[in-house]
Amino acid sequence: MQSLAWSIGGPSVMRQVGRQRAKKDRGHGIITGLHCYNRRCRPVDSIGCEAAAQMVIWWQGKGGNPAPAGSGGSWRQGKMSIYGTDGLVQVLARTDWYAITHHRRAEPSRGLIVTFDNISFGIQERGFGTDFALKMGFENIYVSQKKESQYQGLSIEQFSAAVAPVTAGRNVFAYGASLGAYAALYYGGCIDARIVASAPKNSAHPSIGSDRFAGLQFRHVEISETPLSSKPPIILIDPHSREDTIFLDRCVRPAYPHAQVVEYPYAGHAVLETIQANGQLGKLMRGIFVKGHVPEIPLKTEGCHIYHCERGRHLQQLGELAEAEAQLRRSLQIRLNKTALESLLLLYMEQERHRDVIALCMAQLARCPAPRREWLVSDYMKGLIARSGFDWDVFASRLA
Repeated sequence: MQSLAWSIGGPSVMRQVGRQRAKKDRGHGIITGLHCYNRRCRPVDSIGCEAAAQMVIWWQGKGGNPAPAGSGGSWRQGKMSIYGTDGLVQVLARTDWYAITHHRRAEPSRGLIVTFDNISFGIQERGFGTDFALKMGFENIYVSQKKESQYQGLSIEQFSAAVAPVTAGRNVFAYGASLGAYAALYYGGCIDARIVASAPKNSAHPSIGSDRFAGLQFRHVEISETPLSSKPPIILIDPHSREDTIFLDRCVRPAYPHAQVVEYPYAGHAVLETIQANGQLGKLMRGIFVKGHVPEIPLKTEGCHIYHCERGRHLQQLGELAEAEAQLRRSLQIRLNKTALESLLLLYMEQERHRDVIALCMAQLARCPAPRREWLVSDYMKGLIARSGFDWDVFASRLA
């Protein structure tokens, strides 16, 4: 006998972008968790924007249908969502380091989109891009990795062996954002996929050299040394995002000198989140995956908290500190957000403006809802703030 289990999709994404935006853009697979521009300063939910509105009915089979010859496991009935039945779900490969899961549609599909997990969500069977792909009429292979392993536990040979029986001879895309975009570029060539990569970056790569991953052994070869796709990838990027442009120039262009690079100035590292905030994500995704071209997407400038934040950060890098401060303050005035706050605090600390550090902390803590204060700045930033004589946690507890 099969058991029927019910669960409710979490409302966190709806709190991020508002009910109307969630209704319009849900299912597009926005997962960043890197920059926190949303009103309540909480990372975007790991299962995508569909979780904002859906009630999930999961039919949990014990065994499922027989698997096709040469496949990695048995099929089971998929998830029932507001878009209809996903069809069948099959785990193609799973270890302690990664999971690769195939989601088939109940109806004929347009093709197949292989999507890749981001940095911090861990091993799971569905996530970034799964709901979006199924909604748009595609099948999905979702690739997840051990949290913060940076895909170093998945070789190209292991990936190819798992997905090749499904991808052979088909219209295939490889799609990801940030670390997932790096993975799309790294693995997508071996299946000759059309690669769509938003702000690709692997912070463990020597070109970035993040202290966060100093203890992680980087096993991957350069992208230029992997099997390359015959199709030029589409790269979405903010040309003013320093680490993103470094990674593009040092790691992506040597492999794909003819890549289609689409620039979104002052969109930040979370390019897709910014496009979503402008209400243009659906248009962009339909253009790329269904119509076969990248549509022109106008982004808001004046009055957009993301624009002012990213412009301020860029000016800060250029040493134009007075204008940078004005832009960052403007961003915070429009919407309380972690990225602008931390950038402005760093600007003050570099100038040893300790009174301004304390005043800014007190003002922004006071306007932040109590449950969200822990997300407002990182633990690392709290340590820096303490050097100015301000104890973040103590003051926050007093406000409560």
